[in-house]
Amino acid sequence: MLSMAADVFDLMMAEGSSTPGNNPALLARARLEEIPANDPTSFPDKAARSLLTALPSSEPDGDSLRARDLAVFAMCIGAGATPTAVSLASVSCLELGIASGFMRLKSGTTTVKRPSEWESILLPDAVGALRAWLDLRGGSSDEPAFPGRFGTPLSRARIFRSVAALVREAVGPSPAFRACPQTLRNAYFSILMDMGIPREEISLRMGWTLSVQEQARRMELSWLAFSGGGGRP
Repeated sequence: MLSMAADVFDLMMAEGSSTPGNNPALLARARLEEIPANDPTSFPDKAARSLLTALPSSEPDGDSLRARDLAVFAMCIGAGATPTAVSLASVSCLELGIASGFMRLKSGTTTVKRPSEWESILLPDAVGALRAWLDLRGGSSDEPAFPGRFGTPLSRARIFRSVAALVREAVGPSPAFRACPQTLRNAYFSILMDMGIPREEISLRMGWTLSVQEQARRMELSWLAFSGGGGRP
């Protein structure tokens, strides 16, 4: 997929200006090549992961937008939520998750690889940020948990930008991995692995189905290759 995108950028550049400021394709190509390991299975190392998991505990200092963005960040790294799941979450979803320790997430699709609804484990480090946001947010149970300016759910693009900014705040301006929600979801996966949770349950908590165990195994192998682990029996 990345090589196909690179080919498209090359064609666009051939048609456009060679000045980066005047050619979006040059900017996009530079972004594509910014990190060599720009793939969906990149993982933060343990030191970076500690910084990322600690960030939601920081105080928003009464700033409602920061409180919201910290809660979004907590959903990704503390519950393995995708941007779509964050956008679709309701106030009651957060309330029930905090009360039970399990977050019921939605993907908005009914494909085999991504069921329309699943239940993830809510990690304790994420609870404080979610509770702080709910205290500021208020609202009825069926309203979006993370509303934008006009009360509609945050867009996926806005979620990406918020998460990217907070990742860089946590680990520095030039992380050795992608500053995006997928990286936080990968970190969540590695936390579940470190907790010794069985592969089948991890698949359910990540929103996969038992019919696609190979997907979980591929993710596990990527994580083990990164971390230098010896694998599971």
